[in-house]
Amino acid sequence: MVTKVGRTNTMLICSDCGHPRADKAQAHRVKLQHVATTAFLAAVTVLVIAVLRVSISRSLPPEPAGTVQAGSEETP
Repeated sequence: MVTKVGRTNTMLICSDCGHPRADKAQAHRVKLQHVATTAFLAAVTVLVIAVLRVSISRSLPPEPAGTVQAGSEETP
């Protein structure tokens, strides 16, 4: 049986003998969590950029060539 001890740096300690569990398994888990978090943030960033590009391209319709905007004058 294993007991969780600590608040900020939690450790797993054997309830029967009091020896801590091997730290190697936890270090690998922390590294995997960092990689997963980085991949998730990268995916969210790409999604936000894609949505912004689509929304900007749809909000501004292209102007036909040769038309004059209201309030502006053509200079020869």
